Amino acid sequence: HALRQDLQHSTATRFEDPIATQFYKVPFCQAFDLVRGRRVFLKGGIAYVPLLDFVHILSNEYSSRLQRALLMTARSLPALEDDSRISPLLKGISQLYTGEDYSKPGDDVSGTISLGQLDDASRKSYAPCMRHLHEVVRERHHLKHQSRLQLGLFMKGIGVTLNDALQFWRSEFVQSPRVGPEKFEKGGYAY
Repeated sequence: HALRQDLQHSTATRFEDPIATQFYKVPFCQAFDLVRGRRVFLKGGIAYVPLLDFVHILSNEYSSRLQRALLMTARSLPALEDDSRISPLLKGISQLYTGEDYSKPGDDVSGTISLGQLDDASRKSYAPCMRHLHEVVRERHHLKHQSRLQLGLFMKGIGVTLNDALQFWRSEFVQSPRVGPEKFEKGGYAY
């Protein structure tokens, strides 16, 4: 019961209901980053990690295991390269991909999307986050910098040409009272 009160007091400012929050007991040495940020409760060499911060522990553990495995692979690679049965496989491993090849357009796909198709495609095919950004830029005629970068890269990925993308951004941003045509051209919005 005393531990529950300690956890409640140490996390009261971070969680609406600290009592309902799940905690994981982790050795202190595995939670250095969280201890440094004062995001855990420490008692007896144990860090009590809230569920929301446990992803840090998992990602650190995954990274360290991956690093150890890569180190072991790098050490054993010279011996494997000498083996005539394995060396052709190792040399061609970067070319191996067993999934479907989406880099070559099919018979009914041109590989590009025109400006006229953007609105229809956003309703039917975009991921929800990109659909939201597309709707916001159409409604408000403006997006914040990071959102412009995300939507711009997404448009590039689905095959919108550079000229079409510039035309799209120009047509939207010149309607905004914040930007207008002059600021769009001079203010660095045409990236």
